[in-house]
Amino acid sequence: MAKLKIVKRYIKFLEICSNSRTIKQVILSSPEKVIKILCNAAYNIYCGDVSLTISQKKLLSKSRKLIQKLGDLTIPLEQKRQIIIRLKNKSLFTTIISKIMKTFGDKIFK
Repeated sequence: MAKLKIVKRYIKFLEICSNSRTIKQVILSSPEKVIKILCNAAYNIYCGDVSLTISQKKLLSKSRKLIQKLGDLTIPLEQKRQIIIRLKNKSLFTTIISKIMKTFGDKIFK
């Protein structure tokens, strides 16, 4: 149960953080569970399991291959961590984090 609280804190901090250097350091030091949650959310967004606004769909359509890589089970977690760190599109990362909190937050983080 304590690990889930730590994961919750990481995700909430990533949601409100606006400094890209800080985000990079947090992701580098975060547990594997945080990366798995980010990748799972990206996969669910890619599959269409999560409802998106038209502007979010336009934003994510430009990064379709990147989102697909995050959801690919054959790619190791460390490589996915590097993909997340190298995201040049800050709004893509923000969209993924916000969808995690809106869609899965109440289920995961009770």
